[in-house]
Amino acid sequence: MKDFSILTLLVSTLLSGSPVHGALSDQIVAYYNFEETDVTGLSNKAPGATAYNATRSAGGSYDSSANPSGPGFAGNAAFTSTTLGTSDRNALLAGKALNLVTDRNDSITVPLGTTELGNSFTISAWTWLAPGSTNTQTRFHAFETKDTGNFDVSWGTAAGSSVNYLGYLATGSSLAANNLAKNAWHHVVHVFSSDGTNTTLTQYVDGTKTGTLTAATSSMSFTGLYFGKSRDGTSGRNWDGMIDEVAIWKRALTAREINEVRARGMAAAGLFTDLATLGKAYLDVAAVNPDALTVTGTGIYNLNSLVMVTATPANGYLFGSWGGVLTGQPDTFSITLTGDIHESATAANDTNDNDGDGLNNYQEYIVYHTDPANPDTDGDGIADGAEVNQTATNPSVSDTTLISKLNANLGSVLTGVIAGTTSVSRDSSNGNLTLSLGLKGSANGTTWSDLPLNGAGTTVTPVNGQLEITAPAPSSSMNFYRVFKH
Repeated sequence: MKDFSILTLLVSTLLSGSPVHGALSDQIVAYYNFEETDVTGLSNKAPGATAYNATRSAGGSYDSSANPSGPGFAGNAAFTSTTLGTSDRNALLAGKALNLVTDRNDSITVPLGTTELGNSFTISAWTWLAPGSTNTQTRFHAFETKDTGNFDVSWGTAAGSSVNYLGYLATGSSLAANNLAKNAWHHVVHVFSSDGTNTTLTQYVDGTKTGTLTAATSSMSFTGLYFGKSRDGTSGRNWDGMIDEVAIWKRALTAREINEVRARGMAAAGLFTDLATLGKAYLDVAAVNPDALTVTGTGIYNLNSLVMVTATPANGYLFGSWGGVLTGQPDTFSITLTGDIHESATAANDTNDNDGDGLNNYQEYIVYHTDPANPDTDGDGIADGAEVNQTATNPSVSDTTLISKLNANLGSVLTGVIAGTTSVSRDSSNGNLTLSLGLKGSANGTTWSDLPLNGAGTTVTPVNGQLEITAPAPSSSMNFYRVFKH
């Protein structure tokens, strides 16, 4: 029988409790909502903020005419720049916004670099690209590092496109996000997390994770951030549109927190707006193990609205339970939302054995990748459970050839010894096979003598799925040894 071992790791997902929901105010170092005009509109609105106000970048010129630019922009359905024609900037996100116009070289500088942020941080921003009707730029940058030649942090359109975007890590690799329509709000979050040696960028665009990049943490170094222009400070890649709800944390946000940031923007609510004052509440439902459960229902809703919540287990799992205020609810239920809720659901391994082959459904789906509706996935005549627990073979790889060879060499009545003069015998009562071998030694390679294997000091030990036989050396000099059929 072939030697095939399978290493299995059975991990229970029936966990107690729920992950603690992180407050968005935790380690936020900058938040700009651009509600006021001019300098006041660039002040840091993060809770407890005493520093890191943004400033107008050198060379820019806000316009306070009928089509103003700068912070506190209240929207205009027919915005007209000085030289680049009109564009529609009517749809505001949450209150007022930062309006940036290419021909005025508008941009802002945020005084946060690696010294202030450390190795793990998050940048979130909403952007609206609306180039003037005669703007012929080939690239537009929403934000980037302020150091010439350094794009450790970067988000903007790819060369020659106003709908395909790139996010960068460590002045090198990029992540794409394509077909983002102009004249529409898009939400981007760049999460940088470091283990001390490597830094990983995880990019989320409009609520979807678009990929990750990893680089040496030592290669990340910048002194500040531009919003509205590129690292070289020239006007060739300036943003032409609006930016709003810019937030920067000195930590890596979780996917669950990113969901809340996006939900607030979509509900026209500021990052720290009390939703109750808007007649709304936030329902945050998630899975402890997202691979085991898909949970729906998260969002901002009107107070006292009826919301459907579902927890759908993946193959190999069963729904476990809800935690906190949702304890006792089934996998699918409706709830009248009277205030914010942050709760999680657990899953359990599915220990049912649908096909009766000796492997439960969790093992079939998750561990061995066999068919839970077929007791013999590979069709070789050995049940999946027997292959795992008895023969140590792979239940997904057929052993038909091996089984046919054994059957062809068994005696005609399938009892006694295997056909031919061999050292293998088979007990018909239980199917056990017995292998009988001996050991011979020779001084010259011609004359052979039996060497006893039943004396004192002889041991038989299983080693790595084989038998290791140790016997005392013979008294006479032996130069050659061989194993023979007993």
